Amino acid sequence: MTENETIQMSMRFPAAAKPVSRFFYWVTALLVLILDWVSKWVVVHTMRPMQSIQLIGDYVEFTFLRNSGAAFSLLANSHVSWRLFFIGIAIVTIIVLSVLAYREKQAGIIFLLPLGLICGGAAGNMWDRITVGTVVDFIEVGIKAHRFPVFNIADSAVCIGVSWLILVNFRKSSEMSKAE
Repeated sequence: MTENETIQMSMRFPAAAKPVSRFFYWVTALLVLILDWVSKWVVVHTMRPMQSIQLIGDYVEFTFLRNSGAAFSLLANSHVSWRLFFIGIAIVTIIVLSVLAYREKQAGIIFLLPLGLICGGAAGNMWDRITVGTVVDFIEVGIKAHRFPVFNIADSAVCIGVSWLILVNFRKSSEMSKAE
């Protein structure tokens, strides 16, 4: 094979991420999905809807809710069914993140772990929407009347993953501007 043919082959088949890094992406996504599913199963089988159990005083409670909206109950009281839209968004998210995890040449754990968190969270809530029609939310935090909307492990994983990516990109941007 000539050098020109090798270059043409590499252009058609871009280098994939390091196999070990991709392993962490998939393991993270799968762990989030399993933790989310198991926690929701426990809540559904041990609590009544709207029941609250105090864990740490009034600061952290388990409150069993069924959410027909987006993360943190956004659009839950809408008259429109957003279920298919949210399932579609989750499918696109999972596909895009998986392609990114596979194709990113220099991807390391710092980049792929947050992608796995987001993928697992999207899959967890998508599973609920497909199988039950609503998402089980149960983690409630706050102080007295100042409460954060009830959420679940999938929502947490997505928020942590997105925040992590923002911080990594912010750090890279600041390092690049210092280098110039």
